[in-house]
Amino acid sequence: MKCKLYFYDYVAYSEIGIMGEMQKKNWIGWSGTEADEIAIGWKNVIMALKPGKYAYPANATPQLLGYEYGRVPGFNISTWITYIMGIEYKDNTELQNALESGSTALRRYLTNMTGYSIDLDKMESVVFFTKDKVYFYNTKGELREDNVEKLRKVFNSDIAFKVTIDLADLPSNVKEAVQSVGQSSSDRFTIQKAYTYVGGRLGSTWGGAVIVKK
Repeated sequence: MKCKLYFYDYVAYSEIGIMGEMQKKNWIGWSGTEADEIAIGWKNVIMALKPGKYAYPANATPQLLGYEYGRVPGFNISTWITYIMGIEYKDNTELQNALESGSTALRRYLTNMTGYSIDLDKMESVVFFTKDKVYFYNTKGELREDNVEKLRKVFNSDIAFKVTIDLADLPSNVKEAVQSVGQSSSDRFTIQKAYTYVGGRLGSTWGGAVIVKK
């Protein structure tokens, strides 16, 4: 089973994703072959974006900004999103440990920091507004397909486009604090941390690998 967690960053195009391909060994080496089933999955994945335009309050304190259901920038999926402001990611070992541990530990940490009882069911994804970057966290996901040679999950790809976050349904103070969050052609999503796995099945036999980015 060939497995890859990749980040391509070219001048005009970038892409982040996971790829799994079933292979068999023959007299010329390794070549692709159809699997009975391929599964690729991920958990506790963190993306970061340095916005092209950003308004952030100098005296921001830890706070829950609200929830909404929608597309998660950087992941190409739709989930419940929890918005948090005033908790820095960089050099924050306690937050990073909570993110790696999963949603239950993260909920406990965020509840303690913000003073709000965070809704665990709406923490499928979390967006952190920090003073210099926006961080996007997704708890987990999985794709499966039968009778394929390869399977790919593209988290994010772009060709010089702009990313924005719709703050229309969030409290008015959020709109004032974060007036616009966007991506210029020179600023792209980067993957910070991830736990991913790829597995392939031939008959009743599975093979695969785990790939961790720390």
